[in-house]
Amino acid sequence: MKLDFKPIPTILLVEDDEDDCIFFQEAMTEVSAGIALKCLNNTGKLMEVIESTKPCLIFVDFKLPGENGLEGVRRLKTHPVFNSIPIIMWSTSSIVRNVKAAYEAGVQLYMEKPWSLKVLVEKLKKILKHNRIGLPTISAFISSKAQNTQLHHRDRGIGWFFAFG
Repeated sequence: MKLDFKPIPTILLVEDDEDDCIFFQEAMTEVSAGIALKCLNNTGKLMEVIESTKPCLIFVDFKLPGENGLEGVRRLKTHPVFNSIPIIMWSTSSIVRNVKAAYEAGVQLYMEKPWSLKVLVEKLKKILKHNRIGLPTISAFISSKAQNTQLHHRDRGIGWFFAFG
């Protein structure tokens, strides 16, 4: 009898704040035991880590030491193989120019970091619920009855920006 093992999907979190990594890991533990989380504290070895872990989704902090998250996203989006991996920029900042720059660099979603574990768990569930480990569809968020959901549309050159809870 042949056993057929499927690889465990991996999410890569590029975050320099150790507390935020632990916070994210706690949320992922509540969201799904079937997803591995790999934390990286800067973008220096980003390509090597992606090559070895083959993540299905990447979360990148906007503010990182050295090459910031935005520069890392731009570098990823020019790579012929890695440019198709969905990227979510997450940050404590919701400054419009940062949101706009993130979308121009190629992120699929810009997410403001929540301060509550419960809120982060809810956000991650919404993101992971749609298209398996894919990103949610815009219509799913538009029809969502989540409290305090804010959508900023590309008509203003900002792109989609979701701030839940």
